[in-house]
Amino acid sequence: MNKTKNVADTLRDEGELKKLWDVMEKADLLEKMSKEKGPYTIFAPTNAAFDKIPSDKLNELLNNREELINTINYHVVRGKYTSKDIARMKKATSINGDDIDIDTSKGVWVNKSKVIKPDVETSNGVIHFIDTMLTPKHHKYK
Repeated sequence: MNKTKNVADTLRDEGELKKLWDVMEKADLLEKMSKEKGPYTIFAPTNAAFDKIPSDKLNELLNNREELINTINYHVVRGKYTSKDIARMKKATSINGDDIDIDTSKGVWVNKSKVIKPDVETSNGVIHFIDTMLTPKHHKYK
């Protein structure tokens, strides 16, 4: 954990999050995560989470900038919420406006994705690694 690095730099330097960093770069969202003070809580899909998406669906998403931004923004919540905070929550509202369901009855789950590495702190937020990409409620690429 390196609290001197911002969210964007941490995503870049965490090998397990390289694909997320690449996608955020494609969507021009990294500057926001590096320059804005935040704080942000990121539910960050790992490389393996991206590998679960069929390649045709992933390509469709990557080629639709509006859907891509909507999807990435669904993984971001304003405020800094550690796993201890999340354990007391039932929902969190993402910056795209959709709610993310939280279930802590058997580990920590956000929608149908398991938090596999919590509480990676950054200078402008916290990152929780998840095993499956979250799908916004108003999304066409399911």
